[in-house]
Amino acid sequence: MTFDDFLGESLDNLTKGFDTAYNDFMGVLTDLQNAVSARTHGNVTVKVSEVATTTEGSIYDLLVQKVGGFQPQTQRVASFQIGSSGYPILVGDRIGNTLESVRELTSKIQLTDYIARQLKNSSSPLVVAVAYFSRKSGA
Repeated sequence: MTFDDFLGESLDNLTKGFDTAYNDFMGVLTDLQNAVSARTHGNVTVKVSEVATTTEGSIYDLLVQKVGGFQPQTQRVASFQIGSSGYPILVGDRIGNTLESVRELTSKIQLTDYIARQLKNSSSPLVVAVAYFSRKSGA
């Protein structure tokens, strides 16, 4: 094998790993968005915002947003980092471009379980934000 072959194989592995984790992440969050929208009659939504990309990976904020009105209201409820090679996905509180209180999610199953635990916990930042914006919109 040549250097070009070695590099090509490494780049393919990194790309596949990142793409798998990213697609899993976006799929789970699309399911979450659909659940929030259905439960709040479309008055509250969940969005993902990319806040930083470095050679170490990309950081995304999970946002809950009240739909409509003159001033959109948004609350960040979690931050996720997908590393340059994909899994594990890190979740925690973002301070600048650094995650604090980090938890590792090593698969789509763990990512789905993490979101499910947040939805089952009426004190989680996710549920509290959805409830708050839902009350404000009259849903």
